Amino acid sequence: MSGKHSGVQARIKEVAKLAFYVHCNTHCLNLVLVDTVRGIPEAECFFSLLKQLYIYMSGSAVHPKWLQVQQEMYTGAPRELQVLSDTRWASRYYACRNLWDRLPAVVKVLEELCDDHSGERSVGARGLLPQIDFQFIVFLAIFKKLLGDAKLLSDMLQSSSLDLAKAVDLVEALISTFESYRSEQVFDDLWDTVLELAKQCDVSIDTAPKRKRTLSSKLKGYHVLSTAGSQETGNGKDYYRTGMFNLVLDRMLSELRNRFSNQNCDIMRGIQALNPSSKSFCDKDSLFAFAKLYGCDLVDLEHELYQIKRVLDRKCANFYVYVRKLLCVILHPLLGSEVVPST
Repeated sequence: MSGKHSGVQARIKEVAKLAFYVHCNTHCLNLVLVDTVRGIPEAECFFSLLKQLYIYMSGSAVHPKWLQVQQEMYTGAPRELQVLSDTRWASRYYACRNLWDRLPAVVKVLEELCDDHSGERSVGARGLLPQIDFQFIVFLAIFKKLLGDAKLLSDMLQSSSLDLAKAVDLVEALISTFESYRSEQVFDDLWDTVLELAKQCDVSIDTAPKRKRTLSSKLKGYHVLSTAGSQETGNGKDYYRTGMFNLVLDRMLSELRNRFSNQNCDIMRGIQALNPSSKSFCDKDSLFAFAKLYGCDLVDLEHELYQIKRVLDRKCANFYVYVRKLLCVILHPLLGSEVVPST
């Protein structure tokens, strides 16, 4: 569809040089997460384990035990772990949130089933339990926070009454929020919650990176005192901040800026500014940025906008009829006979 050489996008642009390809915005947000995860192997393993925990706990052989342990540990109705979906951002947020709230119960179920000697249930529990380590809890905290912050944008992009201008503002606000998260105070607060959950689950706190640095095979046989980047990242907390939290944050920011480019945002704002029912209708800045993409004469546009507003002020009683006629007049030079004002 979006191929630049032989896709539908390229074929349309052969006929209409000023046609712009704009991907579904909801899908763009989902792709931000998908590409972020694919770009970080440890994060991909984290979500794979999340999926396996859901499959295991929802299986008929384990599910009764899962409900029983929750009733023993918590008040209120038991919760279910959330199935993951590549096409729904919210599903991954709920998966992280529910597991965060019920991780001590998950650990208890796995510990009891490890000693149960009940065939497949025990084998599955012994395979899953060692993987719920400190790094897993850190990733759980990171994605719970970041996905939770993005949920409002996800919900708006799926709304039937989508306001494109407001969606652009939310995208920019989300990017600004993520940029502010690089401060140490944000991670300090996150770190405290990680330590507390690790304590509840009786998970030991790792103080060093899991991956041991090794010298390149090209240096074999040489005496190496130090290599660039070979220094350790300080204590364990510093490693998890720079090697995990900031890594995920930077990757997600990069994908957000790439998927929601300035051009796409200008198009969204411009379309919303042409909607008579929008609060940003006839907004000069939005329409000027939109018009530049199509090579319109901005001097003429400024005069036309002024006249439109004057006419609308005088014709409020027949607002939508006059708006339609005026838009047809403006768009006629671009679209030709396809735009015909109604009488």
